[in-house]
Amino acid sequence: MVIVLLLLLVVYVVVYFFFGYNETVKVKSDTDGNVYKIRQGRQKDTKYLKDSSNILGEINLRIETLIKHLLSKYGNDPEYLSCVHNLRKRYKHSVLSEAAVDQRYTTFTVDKRDMHVCLRTRDNQSHLYDINILMYVILHELAHMCNYDANGVPIHGHGREFVKIFRFLVRESINIGVYTYVDFSNQPQEYCGMYINSSVV
Repeated sequence: MVIVLLLLLVVYVVVYFFFGYNETVKVKSDTDGNVYKIRQGRQKDTKYLKDSSNILGEINLRIETLIKHLLSKYGNDPEYLSCVHNLRKRYKHSVLSEAAVDQRYTTFTVDKRDMHVCLRTRDNQSHLYDINILMYVILHELAHMCNYDANGVPIHGHGREFVKIFRFLVRESINIGVYTYVDFSNQPQEYCGMYINSSVV
Protein backbone atom coordinates (compact mmCIF):
# COMPACT_ATOMS: atom_id res chain seq x y z
CA MET A 1 0.00 0.00 0.00
CA VAL A 2 2.79 2.44 0.89
CA ILE A 3 4.59 1.64 -2.36
CA VAL A 4 1.42 2.38 -4.34
CA LEU A 5 1.00 5.74 -2.56
CA LEU A 6 4.64 6.65 -3.17
CA LEU A 7 4.32 5.67 -6.81
CA LEU A 8 1.18 7.81 -7.17
CA LEU A 9 2.97 10.74 -5.53
CA VAL A 10 5.93 10.41 -7.91
CA VAL A 11 3.59 10.23 -10.92
CA TYR A 12 1.72 13.33 -9.68
CA VAL A 13 4.94 15.32 -9.24
CA VAL A 14 6.25 14.29 -12.67
CA VAL A 15 2.95 15.17 -14.37
CA TYR A 16 2.80 18.53 -12.56
CA PHE A 17 6.32 19.55 -13.54
CA PHE A 18 6.13 18.36 -17.13
CA PHE A 19 2.52 19.21 -17.96
CA GLY A 20 0.96 21.31 -15.20
CA TYR A 21 3.59 23.98 -14.68
CA ASN A 22 3.59 26.76 -17.22
CA GLU A 23 6.67 28.97 -17.43
CA THR A 24 4.60 31.92 -18.64
CA VAL A 25 1.69 33.66 -17.00
CA LYS A 26 -0.51 36.33 -18.54
CA VAL A 27 -0.37 39.61 -16.64
CA LYS A 28 -2.40 42.74 -17.37
CA SER A 29 -0.35 45.92 -17.67
CA ASP A 30 -1.48 48.98 -15.72
CA THR A 31 0.38 51.08 -18.28
CA ASP A 32 -1.68 50.29 -21.38
CA GLY A 33 -4.34 47.83 -20.18
CA ASN A 34 -3.10 44.98 -22.38
CA VAL A 35 -2.16 41.47 -21.26
CA TYR A 36 1.41 40.21 -21.77
CA LYS A 37 3.10 36.84 -21.35
CA ILE A 38 5.58 37.10 -18.49
CA ARG A 39 8.09 34.46 -17.36
CA GLN A 40 6.96 33.56 -13.89
CA GLY A 41 9.75 31.25 -12.79
CA ARG A 42 9.46 29.87 -9.28
CA GLN A 43 10.52 32.85 -7.20
CA LYS A 44 8.66 35.80 -8.75
CA ASP A 45 6.07 37.62 -6.69
CA THR A 46 3.05 39.57 -7.97
CA LYS A 47 4.90 42.92 -8.00
CA TYR A 48 7.75 41.43 -10.02
CA LEU A 49 5.31 40.08 -12.61
CA LYS A 50 3.33 43.35 -12.71
CA ASP A 51 6.50 45.43 -13.16
CA SER A 52 7.48 43.26 -16.14
CA SER A 53 4.03 43.63 -17.68
CA ASN A 54 4.02 47.39 -17.08
CA ILE A 55 7.37 47.89 -18.85
CA LEU A 56 6.08 45.91 -21.85
CA GLY A 57 3.02 48.18 -21.76
CA GLU A 58 5.27 51.24 -21.85
CA ILE A 59 7.23 49.77 -24.76
CA ASN A 60 3.95 49.13 -26.60
CA LEU A 61 2.76 52.72 -26.08
CA ARG A 62 6.04 54.03 -27.47
CA ILE A 63 5.91 51.70 -30.47
CA GLU A 64 2.32 52.72 -31.22
CA THR A 65 3.33 56.39 -30.98
CA LEU A 66 6.17 55.73 -33.41
CA ILE A 67 3.96 53.84 -35.87
CA LYS A 68 1.31 56.58 -35.80
CA HIS A 69 4.02 59.17 -36.49
CA LEU A 70 5.54 57.12 -39.31
CA LEU A 71 2.18 56.58 -41.00
CA SER A 72 1.43 60.29 -40.80
CA LYS A 73 4.84 61.43 -42.04
CA TYR A 74 5.90 58.61 -44.38
CA GLY A 75 2.66 56.78 -45.25
CA ASN A 76 2.94 57.88 -48.88
CA ASP A 77 6.72 58.23 -49.15
CA PRO A 78 7.97 55.76 -51.81
CA GLU A 79 11.28 55.29 -49.99
CA TYR A 80 9.71 54.18 -46.70
CA LEU A 81 6.18 53.16 -47.70
CA SER A 82 6.85 49.41 -47.63
CA CYS A 83 8.70 49.53 -44.32
CA VAL A 84 6.03 51.64 -42.59
CA HIS A 85 3.14 49.54 -43.87
CA ASN A 86 4.91 46.28 -43.01
CA LEU A 87 5.46 47.58 -39.49
CA ARG A 88 1.79 48.54 -39.08
CA LYS A 89 0.64 45.23 -40.54
CA ARG A 90 2.94 43.02 -38.46
CA TYR A 91 3.15 44.81 -35.12
CA LYS A 92 0.52 44.25 -32.46
CA HIS A 93 1.00 44.47 -28.71
CA SER A 94 0.52 40.70 -28.49
CA VAL A 95 3.86 40.09 -30.24
CA LEU A 96 5.64 41.31 -27.08
CA SER A 97 6.51 38.88 -24.30
CA GLU A 98 9.24 38.48 -21.72
CA ALA A 99 12.11 36.29 -22.91
CA ALA A 100 13.20 33.24 -20.97
CA VAL A 101 16.42 33.61 -19.03
CA ASP A 102 18.79 31.78 -21.35
CA GLN A 103 22.46 32.66 -21.78
CA ARG A 104 22.23 31.86 -25.50
CA TYR A 105 19.73 34.63 -26.21
CA THR A 106 19.02 38.25 -25.39
CA THR A 107 16.05 39.78 -27.18
CA PHE A 108 14.94 38.11 -30.37
CA THR A 109 12.10 37.92 -32.87
CA VAL A 110 10.76 34.62 -34.18
CA ASP A 111 9.47 34.52 -37.77
CA LYS A 112 9.20 38.33 -37.81
CA ARG A 113 6.18 38.18 -35.54
CA ASP A 114 6.90 37.07 -31.95
CA MET A 115 9.24 39.35 -30.01
CA HIS A 116 10.80 37.92 -26.85
CA VAL A 117 12.29 40.74 -24.79
CA CYS A 118 15.00 40.40 -22.16
CA LEU A 119 13.65 42.84 -19.57
CA ARG A 120 15.90 42.22 -16.57
CA THR A 121 19.53 42.00 -15.62
CA ARG A 122 20.90 38.49 -15.46
CA ASP A 123 22.45 38.81 -12.05
CA ASN A 124 20.97 37.95 -8.67
CA GLN A 125 19.18 41.32 -8.54
CA SER A 126 17.08 40.89 -11.72
CA HIS A 127 16.53 44.64 -12.07
CA LEU A 128 14.46 45.93 -14.95
CA TYR A 129 16.55 47.58 -17.64
CA ASP A 130 16.07 51.28 -18.26
CA ILE A 131 13.30 51.97 -20.79
CA ASN A 132 15.74 53.80 -23.08
CA ILE A 133 18.09 50.85 -23.58
CA LEU A 134 15.06 48.58 -23.99
CA MET A 135 13.72 50.90 -26.70
CA TYR A 136 17.01 50.79 -28.61
CA VAL A 137 16.89 47.00 -28.57
CA ILE A 138 13.19 47.02 -29.54
CA LEU A 139 13.89 49.34 -32.48
CA HIS A 140 16.49 46.82 -33.63
CA GLU A 141 13.86 44.06 -33.48
CA LEU A 142 11.24 46.21 -35.22
CA ALA A 143 13.73 46.75 -38.05
CA HIS A 144 13.84 42.97 -38.48
CA MET A 145 10.06 42.77 -38.32
CA CYS A 146 9.50 45.16 -41.24
CA ASN A 147 12.47 44.17 -43.44
CA TYR A 148 11.00 42.67 -46.63
CA ASP A 149 11.94 43.01 -50.27
CA ALA A 150 9.66 44.54 -52.94
CA ASN A 151 8.03 41.14 -53.53
CA GLY A 152 7.15 40.67 -49.87
CA VAL A 153 9.90 38.12 -49.23
CA PRO A 154 11.44 38.43 -45.75
CA ILE A 155 15.02 39.68 -45.59
CA HIS A 156 16.99 38.17 -42.71
CA GLY A 157 20.23 39.25 -41.09
CA HIS A 158 21.90 42.62 -40.64
CA GLY A 159 22.55 43.64 -44.22
CA ARG A 160 22.30 47.01 -45.91
CA GLU A 161 18.47 47.07 -45.94
CA PHE A 162 18.29 46.22 -42.25
CA VAL A 163 20.76 48.97 -41.28
CA LYS A 164 18.82 51.53 -43.33
CA ILE A 165 15.54 50.61 -41.61
CA PHE A 166 17.10 50.45 -38.14
CA ARG A 167 18.72 53.86 -38.61
CA PHE A 168 15.42 55.29 -39.89
CA LEU A 169 13.47 53.95 -36.89
CA VAL A 170 16.05 55.22 -34.40
CA ARG A 171 16.19 58.70 -35.96
CA GLU A 172 12.42 59.05 -36.04
CA SER A 173 12.15 57.75 -32.46
CA ILE A 174 14.65 60.38 -31.33
CA ASN A 175 12.72 63.08 -33.21
CA ILE A 176 9.45 62.30 -31.44
CA GLY A 177 10.93 61.52 -28.02
CA VAL A 178 10.24 57.80 -27.68
CA TYR A 179 13.98 57.12 -27.55
CA THR A 180 16.79 59.37 -26.28
CA TYR A 181 20.04 59.16 -28.23
CA VAL A 182 22.96 57.39 -26.56
CA ASP A 183 26.40 57.15 -28.15
CA PHE A 184 27.10 53.55 -27.19
CA SER A 185 30.60 53.68 -28.68
CA ASN A 186 31.53 56.20 -25.96
CA GLN A 187 29.11 54.86 -23.34
CA PRO A 188 28.83 51.07 -23.76
CA GLN A 189 25.99 49.55 -21.77
CA GLU A 190 25.52 46.04 -20.48
CA TYR A 191 22.39 44.35 -21.75
CA CYS A 192 21.47 40.74 -20.99
CA GLY A 193 24.98 39.36 -20.80
CA MET A 194 26.46 41.40 -23.66
CA TYR A 195 27.53 44.99 -24.25
CA ILE A 196 25.95 47.39 -26.69
CA ASN A 197 29.02 49.31 -27.87
CA SER A 198 27.97 50.90 -31.16
CA SER A 199 25.13 53.15 -32.29
CA VAL A 200 23.37 53.02 -35.62
CA VAL A 201 23.11 56.84 -35.77
